[in-house]
Parts: sequence; structure tokens; C-alpha cells
Amino acid sequence: MPQGVQHGRATAWEPFLAGFGDHLDNDIRSIGERFPAAAEEMMSFRSGPTTLCHGDFRLDNLFFRPGDGGPEVTAIDWQICVRTAGAYDVGYFISQSLTIEDRRAHEQHLLALYRTCLADEGINYPADQLFEDYRRTVLFCLCYPVQSGGSFELVNDRAVQLVTDMLARVSITAIRDLDAGELMPWGPWLQPLRTGWNPGTLG
Repeated sequence: MPQGVQHGRATAWEPFLAGFGDHLDNDIRSIGERFPAAAEEMMSFRSGPTTLCHGDFRLDNLFFRPGDGGPEVTAIDWQICVRTAGAYDVGYFISQSLTIEDRRAHEQHLLALYRTCLADEGINYPADQLFEDYRRTVLFCLCYPVQSGGSFELVNDRAVQLVTDMLARVSITAIRDLDAGELMPWGPWLQPLRTGWNPGTLG
């Protein structure tokens, strides 16, 4: 995992609760309380291809411009880059940058497209492994709004809204939608808000 994230998450928890605890239900609060001891094991991806991941791959860190073959993308803010499973950046981007409605509507297609693009380059990322790594990343992403909301001085309304939006997308919906709580080394297991996710649909 990105260096310093786990430590920052542990020290930020109590200040975060003071400012944003009313946005958490009991299940997510319980996961948050268990997170510091579980984070390293939780992010131990199964053996498989690894790549250089950005670590903070969201729309605020991306610039787009027209190109001959379609939009060209440039990423900035690489200070927490890490070598890990490629699903890390994929899960981070989808859960942090898409609206709840867009994520629910398109995540299966986006994961399948990602897997297809890898296959075109000779890289095999089995569908079940990709899906588990994606869910594991979504669960881990709870640390980002916690660290932002508990470690930094939120000096304007936009900063507060950013943390609130991250919480809504990750902790209130995505973790439940994907039943990602079951990937904690120990409970509680959460009831997903929707069903029908099948890694076989990834192609």
C-alpha cells in the first residue's frame, strides 16, 4: 500500500469521527475502528502481475486534451505511487471519481474493458482475481476520506464537500454494493445493497 497511508489513517480516526462521524452507520464505523490493524493484511493482493500504480488516481489529478486517436490523459500528483496490482488504480478511480449512479451502471463494463485491454497486450488477469482485487481496493479506499477529514485542516467548503462526497461514494454505497466488508480479515460482514455481481460477467 502507499507508504504512510496506514499510519496516517490510524492517527486521523478520532479527529475524523469528530467532524464526519454522523455520516457513518454502525457497520462502516466498526470497519473503520478495525482498519489500522487489518490494513496491511487486507491489501496483500494475491500473487499475479503488478504494475506501477498512481495511488491517488482520481479526476482532480487528471488533465485531458484532444488527440488524434482520442482524448489524451496526463496524470499529476505522483507522491504516493506504489507497485501493486493494477486493480488498485482502477478501483480507486471508479469508486472515487464516478457518481454512485454511474459506478453502478458502468463498473462491470469498465472492469471487463480493462481486462480486455490487458489481454490485448498479452497480460492475463483472471476475472475472479480482478473482481476480488477491485473489491479489496474499494474497501481500502475508506482510508482516504478518513485521512483527509481527520489529518488536514479543512479550510473551505469545497474541502469539506470533497470528503463528504468521498464518504458517500465509498463507505455508504460502494463497500455495501460490492459486499467488500467480507474481505476484512475478521467481520463484520455487511449485507450488500444490491445483488447480481458475478465476475463471470467481466468476460
